[in-house]
Amino acid sequence: MSVPGGWRTNRALYLLFNRFADLIEIEGGEDVRKSASYRRAAIALRNLDQPVDAMAAQGRLREIPGIGPVLAAKIQEYLETGRIAALDRLEAEVPAGVLDLLALPGVGARTAGSLWHALRVTSPAELETAIRAGRLKELGGFGPKKEQALLAALTGLSSPRLILSEAWDLAEALRARVAAVPGTARVEVAGEARRGCPLSADLTLVAVGDGTAIAAALAGLAIWARDGAPKPAASAVTATLESGVPLRVVLSPAQAFGTAMCLATGGAAHLAALGSLPAAVEEADVYSALGLPWIAPELREGTGEIEAARAGTLPELLREADIRGDLHTHTRWSDGSASVAEMAAAAAARGDRYLAITDHSRALVIAHGLGPDEIRRQRREIDDVRASTGMTLLQGCEVEVLADGRLDLDDDSLRGLDFVIASLHSRFGQDGPAITERALRAARHPLVDMIGHPSGRRLPERPEYPIDLERLIEAAAEGGKVLEVNGSPERCDLDGAWARRAAASGVLISVDSDAHGVGGLGFRRFGVMTARRGWLRPDQVLNTREPEAVLAWLARRRGAQDQKKGHAARAA
Repeated sequence: MSVPGGWRTNRALYLLFNRFADLIEIEGGEDVRKSASYRRAAIALRNLDQPVDAMAAQGRLREIPGIGPVLAAKIQEYLETGRIAALDRLEAEVPAGVLDLLALPGVGARTAGSLWHALRVTSPAELETAIRAGRLKELGGFGPKKEQALLAALTGLSSPRLILSEAWDLAEALRARVAAVPGTARVEVAGEARRGCPLSADLTLVAVGDGTAIAAALAGLAIWARDGAPKPAASAVTATLESGVPLRVVLSPAQAFGTAMCLATGGAAHLAALGSLPAAVEEADVYSALGLPWIAPELREGTGEIEAARAGTLPELLREADIRGDLHTHTRWSDGSASVAEMAAAAAARGDRYLAITDHSRALVIAHGLGPDEIRRQRREIDDVRASTGMTLLQGCEVEVLADGRLDLDDDSLRGLDFVIASLHSRFGQDGPAITERALRAARHPLVDMIGHPSGRRLPERPEYPIDLERLIEAAAEGGKVLEVNGSPERCDLDGAWARRAAASGVLISVDSDAHGVGGLGFRRFGVMTARRGWLRPDQVLNTREPEAVLAWLARRRGAQDQKKGHAARAA
């Protein structure tokens, strides 16, 4: 049995094809177009709305965007053997430690290749030695600030972690497996996944059952590291996943299950503030015995939640059911896997009242972005789907913010859109002031409605870029712009702490899926969990409003911007 089914294969192939691209760029001798083809295929695999192995069984691999006969054969090879021989050959040619350099900020595949070829740096440790010896000056492009950032990152390289969707999928599948073990009275997911942490260093379940029987039931899964098979003990069953992430199934007596859930869920600071916990069947009883109301798992980080609970000021947190529509989605017009009609139907089936189609602009070449002509043609298709379905559809665009802060579309094209997202997808190597000014220029543009995934992180590989988010929040508040909590599990961006600060400054938040296919609409769940970590209430989130209210807000915002522009012109 694989856990959790064919969707893990999609993720595995996404990572493998990106690894192909990285290795090609590191070696440096291949046509760059070959690397780009692997990256486009990786994106398509990530965005699939169905397991790739099911498509292969139906002979439909060539239907995946960017998958021709060569890549289809590699997918088939992986499905049949668990390996890709061409990738094995490439990996044999590149020292393993060179790939580890990619975890560092500002080190892409080409930079890693230069470090290897020019300086014979083949590991993070050797890079640290080269920095301290002043050897990076031989390459150019590495100033003192970049060297210091690399040194800081080198000291902070961490253990393997799972992104939120992987943690939840695995934890839920394992919970179901444990629940089916005879004698298991109760089992629930706990730990970092339950708190909605964007990355999980471990997986934790709490169960009332027999440890030996649970370990035996889990042992048959093909997901464990070589020496990580489940081991029973008096208090827990422990194991190690093939990714290196540990699993712990806490064994609890029924009468203390709530206490065990509290202990296995709360962050260290939260638990320290709670102190000694009484034995109780339910979590709510634990908090009640301590004179507190129940505290949502996402808040249990020791950031003021216990004081707020004592004062009776805990917020009524956003729920997924509060969301009325999605303001950030993609279709086949750029790098999505579904049509406008398919996305609209899927959103309506989820109960959404509106949907913004926000495909990429043309500067994001890898995503086949749209220019003015394509946007006009897409408008006709969106109008047709709106007329045939009756659903409120907005035509938007995720417009690329260029290196100097200019937008990738002219103002006439922007005015014709219903919703404009400005996002950064490139040039992350700029220093903090440059990338901050770039984002601020976009945020101050009168035709921009929202800044997408503002910190730019791509979990677990890429940290946020060195942007001054305080200044971006100030600019958003001043200009009446929305900041996004992007639910894509590789982003969860803004994170909870920054979302909380933005909302406290009066900035509206939009919690979106960034879906690139109908299955991706479900990613909004992770955006909601992230927003809850930021203490967000429904009234602080734009897309909890009904369609008429969203359209009215957009009209007011754009009207206010036009009025400001007129005042400025008259003053000049």
